[in-house]
Amino acid sequence: MNKTFALMAVLLLLLGIVGIMVTSAILLGGGGDSTEFDLPRTSVSETNVAIEYSITASETAVSRTVAQPRERIVITNGDLSVIVEDVPGIMTQIRQMTREMEGWVVNSNTSAYTNRAGDRVQRGSISIRIPADRLDEAMTRIKDSAVEMQTENVRGEDVTQTYVDLESRLRNLEAAETQLQKIMDEASTTNAVLDVYKQLVQTRGEIEVIRGQLTYYTEASAYSILNVSLNPPEPEEKEEESDQWSVGGIIDDATDGLVGILRFLLALLIWIVIVILPIALILGLPGWVIYRFVWPRFRS
Repeated sequence: MNKTFALMAVLLLLLGIVGIMVTSAILLGGGGDSTEFDLPRTSVSETNVAIEYSITASETAVSRTVAQPRERIVITNGDLSVIVEDVPGIMTQIRQMTREMEGWVVNSNTSAYTNRAGDRVQRGSISIRIPADRLDEAMTRIKDSAVEMQTENVRGEDVTQTYVDLESRLRNLEAAETQLQKIMDEASTTNAVLDVYKQLVQTRGEIEVIRGQLTYYTEASAYSILNVSLNPPEPEEKEEESDQWSVGGIIDDATDGLVGILRFLLALLIWIVIVILPIALILGLPGWVIYRFVWPRFRS
């Protein structure tokens, strides 16, 4: 009896131990699955965060590059027309001012003409190139030396976008030139070298053209053209003399009247002798002959 009870107790103990082990194994297996699924989720999340951070950083860098301000490239020129007392003298002053501003004279012209009063006077024009930042100063100095300002015009052209486009084309062409040079250096046949050389020459020609355009825009924006017209003052109109009685004036008027009458009589006499008398003779002589000789016979 005691042995049977002892065996049953041992069996129950073994069953309990086995049950505990199986339960522990199940629980451990479930925890392992949970851990395996949690780890990938964490990894994907971290990857997405890294990608988003990279994209954001790239967009920020691009936006900073685009948003960087660029100095505007503006070509500014002016026209000025003034009235001056001494055209040659003012022309000389403008030349001196141009040299002081480290500019140069593009062209100048002076001509003479007869005004309404019958006087010979001069007028001129001059075109100068001066630093763009001193254009207003130059126009002010010329107006200060003039009697009157007739017209004034300042115009500007913004070529920033064109300049930026040319710079982009220049960079692309220079990169293409480098690649073509490498290809030509590595070419193994004469035909290949000639083909690449033709493309290289064409690319270099385009590069020189663009560089010339960039140089023109740079110089044109740095130096302004000022066209100046110099005109002399117009003669003053004489005031009409007021009607005042005077003996001298009456004598002059009478003399002029007499001379006019004599001229009229002389002209009338000339017309009578040259025109009226010949016509009268031509028409009157046949009538007189008819009246004198033919008409009496017809009556009788």
